[in-house]
Amino acid sequence: LGLFLTLSYYVLSSYESVSHTHRYISTVYYKERDLIFLNSVLPRVIAFINSDNPTYDSLSDSWNKEYVMKTPLGNIELKIEDLDRYFNLNTVAFSNRTRQVFENLLNLLDISPQLLELLLIWEGVENATDWEYPYPPKGAPLDSIYELELFWSNKEDLYGKERDFLKYPGLYNLTTVYSCGKVNINTAPYFILRALDSSIDDILAREIIEYRKEHPFHSINELISVEGVDAD
Repeated sequence: LGLFLTLSYYVLSSYESVSHTHRYISTVYYKERDLIFLNSVLPRVIAFINSDNPTYDSLSDSWNKEYVMKTPLGNIELKIEDLDRYFNLNTVAFSNRTRQVFENLLNLLDISPQLLELLLIWEGVENATDWEYPYPPKGAPLDSIYELELFWSNKEDLYGKERDFLKYPGLYNLTTVYSCGKVNINTAPYFILRALDSSIDDILAREIIEYRKEHPFHSINELISVEGVDAD
């Protein structure tokens, strides 16, 4: 029995060693495969971007079209997204103006304004007087939009919800931390356009979206061409 147990121990040890080696090799293989794919795709991405007008980005540009690249291991579906179309959560620390935009967005999405207060505390802009959440405030800008879940438990506000037969996108569908901080009016979705200014109502936001399909804005001044937009 002792001899059997001893041999069993060595067999199990060898099996664990082989399994660990297999997992390590598999990890290296997948990383190398992904790197090869990336090196194959990247030149095409650059070609997409360079083929468009460099002075502005719009949804009619070639980078916004889905592209399928065939490989020996299957097809790669390539989709490029303009992150400047979203609201950058880290800009709430910049000014009262950017905070107002975010507050407008929360109101449009039927989300409590308390989220803005907690976000300011989390980023260290304001001091916490009564913090009842598992993680202490970070005291620095967000590295990911998913940090919101560390102090906001209502997942519907983040991932989307439906109220009275109306669908609301979640904050994860409208925010980022990787943009330049400004919003691209050529690509901004409906709710972001509405949030930019309280005078942009439902009709005006839709007018802007329709107008830019055929006439992408080359500058902010061209917004005056949209019916309903005045100098103010």
